Parts: sequence; structure tokens; C-alpha cells
Amino acid sequence: MSLTESWFVLGELDPRQENSFIRAGVSMIIDGAEPDLILDLLETWRDTMLRQHEMSMDMIIAGLLAVSADDNPLMVQLREQAWYRTELEIDVDDSMDVPRLKQQLKKRPHAHMSLDERATCMAQLSAIARREDILHLRKLLGHLGDEFLKTGVRLLVNGAEPHVAMEVLGTRKETVMDRHRTRCRMAY
Repeated sequence: MSLTESWFVLGELDPRQENSFIRAGVSMIIDGAEPDLILDLLETWRDTMLRQHEMSMDMIIAGLLAVSADDNPLMVQLREQAWYRTELEIDVDDSMDVPRLKQQLKKRPHAHMSLDERATCMAQLSAIARREDILHLRKLLGHLGDEFLKTGVRLLVNGAEPHVAMEVLGTRKETVMDRHRTRCRMAY
């Protein structure tokens, strides 16, 4: 099999099993894009993905710190939005309870939410913790769908001091970011 034929075989891999970053690079090679352009596009995409991963984890850390401090859910949502919006929008449902949030998380886990949905979810966590007690968040652990968020909530409901929990998450964030950077470098 020639090198060109090998690229075409690679281009037919199942998209659910293959890393989209690598798939995009292979697709550009198949399409005949210039190597410098491919590298530039992949580096730009890598940098954007890394910034988004890091921002998402920073939002979780800030949000959980606010939840543990018993901050007003409105302030939690606005603080979360301040990470990515130039105009803030108030839309907090203070009546959210654990069963309703479980249902919502079953439909769309935190890891698959848009940034606005994540900000609202964090405000809902705050409303539940404020109204019922932070220990009630334990009931959501199996439904969060985001390992980083789950780790932070687990630390808080198991009695970790907030500053200690956030230090653990900060260290975990650096480990995750290093792993993402390494995987991106390995892709090209």
C-alpha cells in the first residue's frame, strides 16, 4: 500500500473512536493542504482548546469556592459569566432542587454544557447548597458528568476545607492541562 493510500485509509477511521484533532490534520493532508498551513491551523486549534479547558476548570474552581462560601446564586452566575462574556445576564432559578437538577444533568451532563449552561448549573448548585446545605450536593455526584467538577464537589461534601479543596483542584488542573498539552504535541 502506498503512502497516499495509507492516508485515505486513515481518513476512513470511525470518527467516534478517533481523536478529532488528529482527524482534522489527516483530513487536511488528504485534501492537499500545505504542511505549514496545516501546522498553523492545528496550533491555533490546540491553543484554543487548551484555553477552553483551562477556563472551564478555572470556572469550576471559582464556582465551587463561591458555593462553599454560601454566596448568593445570582452572584455565582454573574461571576461565572464574567469568565467569558462582556455582557452579563441574570437568569437564576433559586427554586432548583436536587431531583430537578438530576433530571437536567441526565439530559445534558455538565461536561457537554455550553458556557452559559455551566454558569447556570453552578448557580443552581449554589442555590441548593444555600437552601438545603452543601451536603445535599452529594446526591448529584453520580450525575455531574464532569470528573473535575465531581472531584471538587466530592471534596467539599466530604468535609475538606474550601481552600484545601481548591488547592487540590488547582493541582489537578495543572496535571490535566499538562496531559492535554502532551496529547496535542503527540498528534503532530
